[in-house]
Amino acid sequence: MSKIGNYIIWCQDTGRVNENGEVDSMEYADEYMETMQYAREHREQVLKEALADADEDSLYGMMHKLSILVEKHEELKKN
Repeated sequence: MSKIGNYIIWCQDTGRVNENGEVDSMEYADEYMETMQYAREHREQVLKEALADADEDSLYGMMHKLSILVEKHEELKKN
């Protein structure tokens, strides 16, 4: 679905519609974007926790080790 389609559905689901039940403006776009940013941050945090708690020999554990190595590499490139 398109991003505008997602916005329209969000408006309908949260009651941000006109008297005819239609979404007729971008009035709530900032609020929608904040909601989407929170959801994205929450997903990232859940993934980080899952990676950190994973068994070292599991795929998640290996992904966690790799992410640490990538961060260290980025830091070294900056210096």
